[in-house]
Amino acid sequence: MFPPEIFSEIFSFLASEAHVLLACSQAHPIFAQIIEPILYAHVIVIIHDANYEDQHHLKFKPHQLSTLLSDNPRILNYLRSLCVDLSLLDDEVLTVLVAILPRLKLERIQLTCTDFAHWNWFDVAFRTAFVAYISTSFMKEVCIDDIYGIPLSSFANCTGLKRLTLFDSVPQSNPGPFNFPQLETLELSDWAMRDHSPVFLSWLSTHACGLRSLTLTTCTKDVIQGFLPHLLAICSISLVNLSIYYTKTSKPIYLVTRVVFTPVVLSHNAGLVEIDFPRLPSLERLRLCTYTSSSEGFSNYLVHHALIMITQILQNLSSIKYLTLIICLRFGGDTTQIDWSPLADFLSDRRSSFQHTDLYVRAAKGGGEISSGEVISMLSRCGNLMSLVKAGYVSVKEDKCLDVHVDRYFNTTLRSLDLPVSYHNIV
Repeated sequence: MFPPEIFSEIFSFLASEAHVLLACSQAHPIFAQIIEPILYAHVIVIIHDANYEDQHHLKFKPHQLSTLLSDNPRILNYLRSLCVDLSLLDDEVLTVLVAILPRLKLERIQLTCTDFAHWNWFDVAFRTAFVAYISTSFMKEVCIDDIYGIPLSSFANCTGLKRLTLFDSVPQSNPGPFNFPQLETLELSDWAMRDHSPVFLSWLSTHACGLRSLTLTTCTKDVIQGFLPHLLAICSISLVNLSIYYTKTSKPIYLVTRVVFTPVVLSHNAGLVEIDFPRLPSLERLRLCTYTSSSEGFSNYLVHHALIMITQILQNLSSIKYLTLIICLRFGGDTTQIDWSPLADFLSDRRSSFQHTDLYVRAAKGGGEISSGEVISMLSRCGNLMSLVKAGYVSVKEDKCLDVHVDRYFNTTLRSLDLPVSYHNIV
């Protein structure tokens, strides 16, 4: 039999498959001892009954978790990540959290809510306990999902905090001069701060100037045009990974760098968006997601220009090695006539600098989804693109490869249009 260290290493690769770990732990008593720290490393606190189709992590109702920790105090040493569902502002959840937080040594905590909620809607005792807890030195990551309005002063004493997720907006009250946190990763989810947000940007200039990874999801043009360039300027020297998820359902949206390309203003208002990207000399990974929609007669023209504009962004970011493009199309024209050559030619020219490109394509027209065969036909008409695929420089991905941002952000957008959601894999 292998030493326990070998089994522990093997089982660690199943950390996000709780149902598999549970089955393995029942196979042998030694396995149960080895697996227990891995199984309880990440726990989700829920209000409603668990969705048994989602068996990635253990889920407990508040009273179940409280009982588990009381009966098995050793589990306190295993918990490293806790996700808490605060939907319905449930008093039981808040009471349990206030009681157990001082006993935990988490590295990551995530608060989520089915419906949007303001931070001030929660009980004062819970807010106080939460802010005190995230200020501990072992806390590395805080994720605030679907809860807006948390004051920046909440993070003033977070000496160990490196990764932060914020939702929608933060109050524009001055948080005061603090030395912490010093962030390495920042995610702004469904961000809606439309102006330049001077107070927030001032805070970021102190606490995010060494940022290495930035993720922004938004459907607001002003965030892309006004806020994002200022934020990129703050972390331009250190930034290595950049992900932008941008879509809007009411009109076509394109991303373009003003210094390189001046878009043609179409008579039916294409809603073109300009971005002044600063130089990002350290940027190695870019993930860019766009949604394009148009009516009959303008379909191929707009898609063609969307692809041109994407290449303009990439031309101004010369240090990129790994590129992911997610292109969502909805239009009324003949899909086989779309010209993918601007993108394919650019990728071909840059094949020596790009180590790899992942391409996601979602296409629909009218009220229904374009068939897999039609998507394949649409892409295969571009010889340059297909030659890059066959040579292994470009991978056209299927939906199981999509990350959580695409699953959540684009699927929500497409459902609002009553369109089926799927991506096509042609390799």
